Amino acid sequence: MVKTQQVKLMTHYLIEYRFQGKVKSEIKQMIFNLDEKFHLGFAKSKKIPHISFAGPLATNDEARLIKDFTSLCKNTPFCSFKVGGFGFFEKKDPKSETNVVYINIIPSEKLEIFRWTLSQTIMKYCTSKDFDSKKDFTFHATLAMKLNKPEFLKIKKFIEQQNSPKYKHYLIRATIIKNSLILCEYDFLQRRMLTREEALNKNQLTITMKLLNDFFEGKYDPDEKLKLPSPKSTTVKSKPVKSIPVKSIPVKSIPVKSKPVKSIPVKSKPVKSKPVKSTPVKSTPVKSTPVKSKPVKSTPIKSKPVKSKPVKSKHRKSSLIEKIKKVVKKVIG
Repeated sequence: MVKTQQVKLMTHYLIEYRFQGKVKSEIKQMIFNLDEKFHLGFAKSKKIPHISFAGPLATNDEARLIKDFTSLCKNTPFCSFKVGGFGFFEKKDPKSETNVVYINIIPSEKLEIFRWTLSQTIMKYCTSKDFDSKKDFTFHATLAMKLNKPEFLKIKKFIEQQNSPKYKHYLIRATIIKNSLILCEYDFLQRRMLTREEALNKNQLTITMKLLNDFFEGKYDPDEKLKLPSPKSTTVKSKPVKSIPVKSIPVKSIPVKSKPVKSIPVKSKPVKSKPVKSTPVKSTPVKSTPVKSKPVKSTPIKSKPVKSKPVKSKHRKSSLIEKIKKVVKKVIG
């Protein structure tokens, strides 16, 4: 690990979450109210409310930083956290840097793992503050910092009388800041790395917010395409089991004596049949009514005589021809 003193000699980076939407507006309003009441001068800086994950840090290997950050984000599930109450970093000794008033952040287990894995990965080639390398990390969003003792005590007293902010929020994007400017930003809903231009593009933010709304309605799962490492399959070697010979014990058969069963005669009682009396049925005579038949008049049918046509037979014609032939012969001869 590079010494902390060398941070000032290299390019400075921050890795943070920048609030979006309604929560961003409300925290900015808190900062503005404190600045206006206590004349702190922070409102002019136009700093965006954020949660720091690492930094300020320095490195000479920016490409490796981006690569490791991208890989970690791709394998991190969609994280949530809660905003709950206020907190204070009080300067108790000369080594402490500043007095700070902040909003307390309650991270989910997933977010804690993300921050700790990030720290363990980049600390191999980055320089940073001591608190970044500790697992016991205070997640917070700063409201006022670099306060002298009187300012700090006044603001602390004022803040303790205010209503505590309470929200549930999601890690929508994580950003690498280089010299106070966005270098790149990972979108956990679009599941890709954004360039500086894309990170500042309102259309891209609209796409992200649409996906967030779909997530709330149960129409979209940002972890569906999550690239998690597949577990290695372990082969279990089975030990050979020795078979134990079992001796069979002969079983003696015991003869069973059957006792004769005595049959008990059953006496049947005669059944007396009762005579059935027949009741005579009287038949009622049916009177027949004679039907008068009307005489039917027959109408004579006149038949027309059929004239028969004489049929000339071929036999007669042949006999006449023969007779003529004979006459002719006699005349000639």
